[in-house]
Amino acid sequence: MIEDYKIKAWPICNKLTGGDLNKMRKEGFIPGVIYGGNTDNFLISVITRNVEDYIEKNPVRNRVFIIQHLDKSSPKNIKVSNNDVINISEERCYLRSIQYHPVTDKPLHIELQRLNNESEKPIAIEVPIKEKNYFTSLGIRHGGKLNRVRRKLRLYCPHDRIVPTIEVDLEKCDIGHIIRVRDLNLPDYVRVLCNQDEVIFRLSGRSSANTKTTTTPSS
Repeated sequence: MIEDYKIKAWPICNKLTGGDLNKMRKEGFIPGVIYGGNTDNFLISVITRNVEDYIEKNPVRNRVFIIQHLDKSSPKNIKVSNNDVINISEERCYLRSIQYHPVTDKPLHIELQRLNNESEKPIAIEVPIKEKNYFTSLGIRHGGKLNRVRRKLRLYCPHDRIVPTIEVDLEKCDIGHIIRVRDLNLPDYVRVLCNQDEVIFRLSGRSSANTKTTTTPSS
């Protein structure tokens, strides 16, 4: 289970123009939306540097946010160090996506899915697949190459037990070894949303058994 990440948010008007949103970003905030949970979509603004700090410290984006709704109707003139802002509510949300500027790579918008604690319905997530013991793998040590066929796996997962990453141990995998979805060691409470025979990793190359040893004749 991964730890929830807390972030402050302010409600914003749904009639903001593109110019208003650009001004908001220049003032150090980015817009976002919270949806789901049989409730209307809710537009928010969050402090840009909080999102950037999250991105820097969390290469894996698979996280649940605790959104702290604050009693301000607009991010305008809100100071980051303002201590008199009072929390009015909190809710758990799953981070669905972060949109980035195509040139500067700065975050422009976030999307969050509302999680209902009273519901046991799982949510569909994409979980990154990471290899373990790459350099000590038999296949790599024998001169093989790792082909990464899939980098993410789509799962149904309980929202209170989200799987952050899937690790695949390559230490005993030699050249010619193929790792499929069915070979993954997954928790029993998740359901894979793809074919169990799909390939995740493949170690390719010439095995030592098929490699001819050549010697240079002595002069």
